[in-house]
Order: sequence, then C-alpha cells, then structure tokens
Amino acid sequence: MALTPDQLGEDGLAFLAETHLASLTTTRPDGQLHVVPVAYSYVPVEHTIRIVAPGETVKVKNAEAGSLGALCFVDGGRWMSLHGPLDVQREPTRVADTVERYTSRYGPVRGEIVDRVSLELRVELVRGRFAMPGR
Repeated sequence: MALTPDQLGEDGLAFLAETHLASLTTTRPDGQLHVVPVAYSYVPVEHTIRIVAPGETVKVKNAEAGSLGALCFVDGGRWMSLHGPLDVQREPTRVADTVERYTSRYGPVRGEIVDRVSLELRVELVRGRFAMPGR
C-alpha cells in the first residue's frame, strides 16, 4: 500500500527515527540506475530525507540532472521505501544542519570533504511494512 508522508503514523515515524543504513537509488542521465548505501536523517516537518554527500559524487550529479530518488531500508521483516524528487543544497547553514543531524545519529562524518552538500529527498510516497510487532 502506498502512503503519503502525512499518513506514516506512530509506527512509521518510529521506524524512521531508528538508526538504519539505506540504499539510495537515482537514475543516471543515460537511464541506468545508480544504487549506493547511505546514512540519512528524516526531518518530519519538511517530509525530507537528508544525506551528507561530497558534491562531486554520482548521486549528487544525478540529482542535479533532475533524477528522482528512492531510499529503501530493511530491518528483519520490517522495511520502508521512500520516493520523491531530489534537491542539492549547498547553503552553508543548511549543510551544517544536515551534518549535525548525521552526527547525532551515526557519529562524526568520516574523511575530509571539501565540497560537502546536503542531498535532500522530498518524500512524496511511502511504501513498506513497518508496524511494530504485536500491533
């Protein structure tokens, strides 16, 4: 069943708040899919997934070329897939906020990234099975 972000409910928001790694899928300009593991944070008031990324990565270039995105993560029998348009934010305070969200979930960002961006997926569609056991 497909849901909008407003229909996630308590179980969906709780699942998004857990610390997972996910696969981000974007489309290359030639139509081929690009799938890469990512750490992420969800900003409920924005219905947005945020990912810290170097500005010259394939996923960022695909987003700048107009690719849609899909983020999927699995935990046992629970899973969630989030779909929507991608945007690249380079404004320093926005990037710093995204880095802070990452750090609070996963620890310090590894490596020296000079051209760090906030890659953002505006969630329009949610699919999954994320109810807590026993509900």
